Amino acid sequence: MKLSKNDLILTAVIVLLGLSCLFVFNRSSKVTGSTAVISIDGKEYKRVSLDKDDSFTIETDYGINTVVIKNGEIFVESADCPDGICVRHSHINKLHENIVCLPHRLVIEIIEGNKGDIDAVAE
Repeated sequence: MKLSKNDLILTAVIVLLGLSCLFVFNRSSKVTGSTAVISIDGKEYKRVSLDKDDSFTIETDYGINTVVIKNGEIFVESADCPDGICVRHSHINKLHENIVCLPHRLVIEIIEGNKGDIDAVAE
């Protein structure tokens, strides 16, 4: 089977379109957030700014997590959960990234703005 000139042009257009979409989506995902929302058992526990370095311990009936904010990123430094997945998770700072500790029912999510902001889903 031999490819014609039109087949090659169509293939090149599809590849270029795919690469441009990849570039646009990759660029939009690099938007950093300024606030992290920490939830425990589905309820908001605390909102923290990523602008200032900080460290704090969260103690609940489920366990203990030490959360660190450093250089505009947030991460779980230590936890007494059996699997430690939250501790091994990479540092996060981009919108809608999250860290989850299932045994402790802890979720850390990066958002942009304040509590009163309305997103597309809420509208």
